[in-house]
Amino acid sequence: MEAFTSDKECLYYMKLLTFTLGIGMDVLHNYFEQKILNATEFYVFLETHKHYLFHECYPRVQCCCCSNNFLASSSKFGCLNKSQFQLLFDIASPNENDHCQIGRHNEITKDCLCRIDAKRSNGVDCMDITLMCAIIKSCFVNNNRSIHGNPRDFETIKNTRNFLAHVSDIRISESDFNSKWDEMEQAILAIAGAVGNYFAKATKRKINEFNSNELSMEKIKEIIESNADDVKKNLRDLIETQRENTLLVKHVKDEIIEQLTKHK
Repeated sequence: MEAFTSDKECLYYMKLLTFTLGIGMDVLHNYFEQKILNATEFYVFLETHKHYLFHECYPRVQCCCCSNNFLASSSKFGCLNKSQFQLLFDIASPNENDHCQIGRHNEITKDCLCRIDAKRSNGVDCMDITLMCAIIKSCFVNNNRSIHGNPRDFETIKNTRNFLAHVSDIRISESDFNSKWDEMEQAILAIAGAVGNYFAKATKRKINEFNSNELSMEKIKEIIESNADDVKKNLRDLIETQRENTLLVKHVKDEIIEQLTKHK
């Protein structure tokens, strides 16, 4: 199995990112499916909470459901962006049968949720940590509805992901690695514990095994193929750098051997 880079600070970065996108997201997806959906289809959950999610993306636009539960506000800021909302929902163009109202500048002043449908093709694995936190916040935390576990554990994983996404030279110090790893492990195990004791113990074994083994190119490629998070591009970039460095070393070695052969 091919080991990854020998650059220690780069290795710390890659180990923590792979841990976050691998075991971390596995636990989060399991949690969401077991404790949020609770045997409900993902698209049914989205349809049920469509009103809340719409106003987290379009917080100041009224909709046809606001007559019963008014959620729009001119001072409100949402936690979903348009690309996240469009990942979850198909949005048809307005037609004369909708409840839409158009303003003087041709903007929608009142929208119609009847033209918005949850995508049936999606499963929980379409969510990265940022989107999952936004959905939990929209549907539960902002509406004073309780969830299993502590919402701060989700924020810990999201903050670590954001920290890694914005590191300038894809390297972190040993002290950053150790502190972030400890925070992540505690948060992941707490979320796994909300699913069940057996799942928490199995997750702990996975973490110990991952931490004690060398980070391999195969493991990184596996994470890239199975993850929805854009930060995985950093994994791709480092794999490409590793490949180029390997080719460069081979080229230099071949040249040295050739020169030694000539000299001999």
